[in-house]
Amino acid sequence: MWILLLVAMGFVLIIFAGDISVFLNTFFAHPFRHVMSVFVGMFAFMVLSAKPNETGLKKLGSKVSFYAFFFFILIFFVLWFPAYFLKKVDSNELWLFLTFSIGCFFIFILFDRFFTPIWEKTEKFFTQKAGTERDKKTDIRAIEKSFKQTKPYDPEFFFHLRNGFWV
Repeated sequence: MWILLLVAMGFVLIIFAGDISVFLNTFFAHPFRHVMSVFVGMFAFMVLSAKPNETGLKKLGSKVSFYAFFFFILIFFVLWFPAYFLKKVDSNELWLFLTFSIGCFFIFILFDRFFTPIWEKTEKFFTQKAGTERDKKTDIRAIEKSFKQTKPYDPEFFFHLRNGFWV
């Protein structure tokens, strides 16, 4: 199956070599070709930061990010391989793509580290609290005072030496 697909791609490349060559020249000359690497870095971050127990839209977003990550990598390599063999680009374009992708991945990690506390504070400020939620942490001394108020335990009331437990 894969061999048939490769042969078909080879025939398409031979038949439309002129049009493909013009398209590859245009694509790799355009400065927006690096936007693809930004998307790869962003989707890589979203895939690796996804938690396994997410539900709803977060789970859908992580699945879409997973497929989009591989889609953009596949698109780049589908465009780069013919351009490389037709001598339109050299290996530096591949290194630029990988460098920008990894760089954007780390930039999105930094954005997450910077904006997550701000987002959580904003969410906490605008979210109505439940009536049972405590406003401040419980002091351990208050717990200790409640222990002193408990009644002492008397085992003879529950256990008799002759009869056993509860008899």
